[in-house]
Amino acid sequence: MTGDMRKSRNARPITFALRAQVREQIQEMLRDDILENSFSDYVNPLTLVERPRKGIRICIDAGRVNEQMIPDRVKADPIKELLQRFHGSKSITTLDLSSAFLQVPLQRSSRKWTSFQFVNQVYQYKVVPYGFNNSLSVFIRSLDMVLGDCLQVNVVTYVDDVVVHSVCFEDYLRTSRHRVGETHQSRVHNKRK
Repeated sequence: MTGDMRKSRNARPITFALRAQVREQIQEMLRDDILENSFSDYVNPLTLVERPRKGIRICIDAGRVNEQMIPDRVKADPIKELLQRFHGSKSITTLDLSSAFLQVPLQRSSRKWTSFQFVNQVYQYKVVPYGFNNSLSVFIRSLDMVLGDCLQVNVVTYVDDVVVHSVCFEDYLRTSRHRVGETHQSRVHNKRK
């Protein structure tokens, strides 16, 4: 972080019709060890993203924090470059990671910058939340650490998708078993469909 930061921003009003959903999601996130109670002197505005057929997602407006954050320049490879890596592949599987950013632990010293208020309580994230400039970069770095050298051969990542591919079915099976086992041991979870 660089520069000076005002202590807090005004919260946005949450309509009463949505408060029960927000309260339920916060309680679930506390149980899942995603959030914790906070005593931070900085509070971000809580904002809700409505998702068709999925309900709401709790997010924070991290605009002021993002202005002061030192940018991490890691980014996803261009999609055209990634698609070229599939040339000749006969077997392909896509894994869509569940709540991608929310699987990456956040350093204790950074947690205070993720705090938000709902009703009369203040909470902060224990994991990398959505809405921060560096969230995607941190997630890409973490996924690269988990997948390691396979990324250069039979595995492609794009944001929260992991694609296992190979020209030979035996290599495909070996890579799939090896990488799925590693992601499971690393507590990276796939969406169940």
